[in-house]
Amino acid sequence: MRKYRYGSSYSSKSNQWLRNTLIMLFIGIPLLLISLELGLKNFAPASWLGNQSSNTTQTYELKLVGTDGKPLTNLPFNPPNGDLEVKTSAVSGYDLVPNQNYKFWQINAQGFRVNQPLPINKDQNQVRIFIIGNSTAFGTLAANNQATIAAKLEQLLSKRLQDQIDQPKKFQPPVFPYYADQVEKVQLLPPRIRIANYQVITAAVPGYTFTNQLSLWAHKISEFKPDCLIFLNGYEDLRSPSSKPTRELIKLEDILQKQEQQEQSKNQQQWENWLNSFYIVKAFRHLFTPTALPQASGYYQVFNANQLTADPQELKLRIANYEANLRKVANLNAQIPIIVALQPEITGKTTPTAAEAEIIKSLGKDYSDRISSSYQNLESNILDRKFNKIRLISLYKALNETKEQAFIDPIHLTDVGNTLIAKKLLSVIEDTFKLEPQPASGPS
Repeated sequence: MRKYRYGSSYSSKSNQWLRNTLIMLFIGIPLLLISLELGLKNFAPASWLGNQSSNTTQTYELKLVGTDGKPLTNLPFNPPNGDLEVKTSAVSGYDLVPNQNYKFWQINAQGFRVNQPLPINKDQNQVRIFIIGNSTAFGTLAANNQATIAAKLEQLLSKRLQDQIDQPKKFQPPVFPYYADQVEKVQLLPPRIRIANYQVITAAVPGYTFTNQLSLWAHKISEFKPDCLIFLNGYEDLRSPSSKPTRELIKLEDILQKQEQQEQSKNQQQWENWLNSFYIVKAFRHLFTPTALPQASGYYQVFNANQLTADPQELKLRIANYEANLRKVANLNAQIPIIVALQPEITGKTTPTAAEAEIIKSLGKDYSDRISSSYQNLESNILDRKFNKIRLISLYKALNETKEQAFIDPIHLTDVGNTLIAKKLLSVIEDTFKLEPQPASGPS
């Protein structure tokens, strides 16, 4: 009987199937990845790809330029390289370059974050209020100039004045009633404020400590004849070493250290940049990895516990630097009202939203413990003290009242956050510029 052999034929078909499968995979997988890449590029939501966030952050990061206006390239380390141009200053460490215009912000000819030029001379009926501080006061990550604390405070003042004009009976009258019971009722009404054209100017610079801010006031802002100063600060002073109370962008003693760090991270950064250029990677990270904490002005705004001291003696020295600056403010002889407000910080919000809770979690327990301890010590050391011509307030926990997200990161605020801080400052400004009713001359 004839025997049939199946082995060779079966083996041949099996090998052919395997070969065809491998060829299909070899060709199909790249085609699939290319199709997926193009599809994500054209149709994926922008939030998946991180474009808007990175564009906003990049725009708010600093760029160090020389006297010729060109970025400094001859340094042995990477200087800040965002879009917000600054130049070194022997007086204040560094200053904003005037006449800058980007999608999210405009810097005027005088170097302030306002849309219009600010002449040195002002109208007789104009009241100028300058908000001085760091990136919180500057409005880092805000959608535009009108979304900053200063702009919102100006809008609130304008509305307050209009209400006072349109509904005078809702406010204290120019003259008290004659009878005591009527006086008591009148005193329960909000005070009238001075009728004027209130202009609130953002004169803050990202990264500035109190020392930087004082230099800016003394050598620049004072010539614009301010009627009131608001210092919104504290955070940078609590995380700056007591031996370096002034923020600088170029520190000669750090050049060698930064050069070494640059060499170590150069290859890794190149690989990460190449990998991050793919839309597939961006989409994967959006879907399967936690949202990264935004890092605005990355040259100095890297938030971690290491910047905050756990040494009680070092903390005392940092607070002593802050107190020394308060005494300097009191001795300025400015003859104008001055408000110093400790800025809000995310751990001061005891009922955070889910997004804020994630930010706090990402910062770690050491960060939360150190920053809350630092604020508590600073508050206890300064709030009960009297400084000539200075009104001290703390806004550390000022955003507790909202259930909405107020923080984008530890110190930068959402539109809701900026609005609430502007309202807090409005109440202080109302008290500063209030008009006391005159005594009644007799029964009416």
